[in-house]
Amino acid sequence: MQRQHTGRGRPVIPADWTTGPAAVVEGTLSGTCSIRRPGTTGTGPIDQATGQRTGTPYPAHWAGSCEVWPLTQGERASLIGDEEVTVVDHGVKLPAGAAPEAEVDDIVTVTGLGEFVVASIPDASRTFSRVLLCTRHQP
Repeated sequence: MQRQHTGRGRPVIPADWTTGPAAVVEGTLSGTCSIRRPGTTGTGPIDQATGQRTGTPYPAHWAGSCEVWPLTQGERASLIGDEEVTVVDHGVKLPAGAAPEAEVDDIVTVTGLGEFVVASIPDASRTFSRVLLCTRHQP
């Protein structure tokens, strides 16, 4: 009968094994960004030209350090056959555990680069950093 190795009473991989590498990744993030919900508060006066109620953008629900990198080299078709698809063209890296309330369609404002829309949040991106896959915001 074979015995299972238990590490002499201690776990083989410590429960906090990600804290060291996550701190290193966070130290390399050189940009700053904020994340907010799309749309506006809609509490202002009605714009006579559009018939829409004006308002201010929702406040940021997260702000901190980040890094942005392009995922494509240029414009790509967003129509394949008869179906329109979302082309993800930028990645935004945040510290591990950052922005837990971030959702698809949130607006990421990156200082000096403009605004991006969150298209996808991969589940596997929470160990050392949090990655948001985004497209350029077209207001």
